[in-house]
Amino acid sequence: MKYNIAVTISGLIRGWDTTYKIFQYWNKLYDEIEFTFFLSTWKEVEIDFSKYDLLERYEILEYDEIPEYIYNKYENSPLFYAYALYRVHKLRLSYENETNIKFDAVMQVRNDMFVAKDTFENIRKLLIRSPNLRLQSNMFYSISGTESRYGNFYMPFDNFGFANPKAMDKYSDMYHNIYVDEKIEASGLHFMQAQHLISKNIYNAKMGGSATLIRFGNKTAPYLTFDHVNDILERKGVEYLYDGTGLGKGGFVKGENFRDFIKRHLV
Repeated sequence: MKYNIAVTISGLIRGWDTTYKIFQYWNKLYDEIEFTFFLSTWKEVEIDFSKYDLLERYEILEYDEIPEYIYNKYENSPLFYAYALYRVHKLRLSYENETNIKFDAVMQVRNDMFVAKDTFENIRKLLIRSPNLRLQSNMFYSISGTESRYGNFYMPFDNFGFANPKAMDKYSDMYHNIYVDEKIEASGLHFMQAQHLISKNIYNAKMGGSATLIRFGNKTAPYLTFDHVNDILERKGVEYLYDGTGLGKGGFVKGENFRDFIKRHLV
C-alpha cells in the first residue's frame, strides 16, 4: 500500500538553499510513502520558488492580506504564524479539491528544521497500524505532546505536527478561532497551539522522535547550525543524514545533551 503525506511548510524562510535538499531526499526514505510539499511564506523572501520542482504549490503572502482591525490589534509573531498556517492548508485543500487526490496524513513543519530518521520511523508505524488504530480525526501528534506550564496548557515543541487530514484542518483553523472569532485567548506561541487543539476536542499525543531547528551561527555554537549541515552535505551528502550511520541512527541518543550531539556528529 502506498501512503500519501502532505508536507505543509509555513512561516518565514531561512536557509532554503540548504533545507530544500533535505526535504527533497524524504521521498527516497520509503518506497511505500510519498511526500507532497506545499509552502506559504511572507514577502520578505527573495527566492524564485518556481525553480524548485519539489513544491507542488507555493504562495508569497502580504501582511496587508490580514484585515486591518486584526493586524492593528495584534501585529505579532503568533498572528503571523497562525495566518501562514491557515493559508498553507488552504493551498493543500484547494489542491485536493482540484485533483481529487486525498492525503492519508499531513505533516506540518518549519523550513529551517531537521527531522531525524526516528521521527519518520514513528510516522511509518502510525500509518501501518490496523485501520481502527490508525490516525484518528481527533488525534494530533507532536514530538513533545502537551504539558502544563504556569497553570496553562503548553506545547514545548510546536514546530512539528503530524495528523489525520481532518485533525490538521481543525489545527489550521487557529487563525479564525483566536483572531477572527476570538473564541480563545491569544496567549502566545507554545500556549496557543495547545489551547486551540483542546478547544477543538483534539488530543495532542506525544509521538516522540527527534527534530531540531537549524540556526545561523558557526560550528562552535552548542546547537545545530547551517554551517554544520552544509558541511555534512558537502563532505558526506544528504544520505548521511538518514542512513544507518551517523544522524541516521535517529539523531539524539537517550540522555544526550545537544552539545554532545554536536561533538559526536558535526565537529
